[in-house]
Amino acid sequence: MIKNKGSGLEIFVSELYKDLGYRDVKIDHRVKKTNGEESANGQIDVTYKDPILRKYVECKYRSHSNVTFDDYSKFETTLKTFNIPTYLGEMVTNRYFDEKVKLRAKEANIRLIDRDELQRLEQLRKSGWRLAIISFRFFETLNTDGIGNAMKYVGTRLLSMDQQIRNYMR
Repeated sequence: MIKNKGSGLEIFVSELYKDLGYRDVKIDHRVKKTNGEESANGQIDVTYKDPILRKYVECKYRSHSNVTFDDYSKFETTLKTFNIPTYLGEMVTNRYFDEKVKLRAKEANIRLIDRDELQRLEQLRKSGWRLAIISFRFFETLNTDGIGNAMKYVGTRLLSMDQQIRNYMR
């Protein structure tokens, strides 16, 4: 069964953030706002704490094209609708952002993580003391889910970023 392509990026980002040491990483965070009898519901792809503030992440998987202003503006609107300060927002893509997106995100103080930055974070995951976190997560997975899943966890980390994202789509 193939999940939607975006879910592969969402899982990749959540696992990457866990391996980088961020706390309380969650996928598919639901938000709700009530005003009298009216209410609105929304969804944020990934949330995490860094180090004490909760951050809100929108993931945009693209096969070929860049993330457009329309994609970006929906995320900024979601943040504002649910009273989330824009400086707590991040937008992540496996490709790049249109110039208009970069300009508006800078004005709104929303962090953009494009393919180059995502690959830099992936290299950071595999370096230095972060390997200790990966080792810890390996043993944690071993204790809770068995040797097969622990080996799968390590094997996935050896793949390239694009291979990991594709792997999570399955």
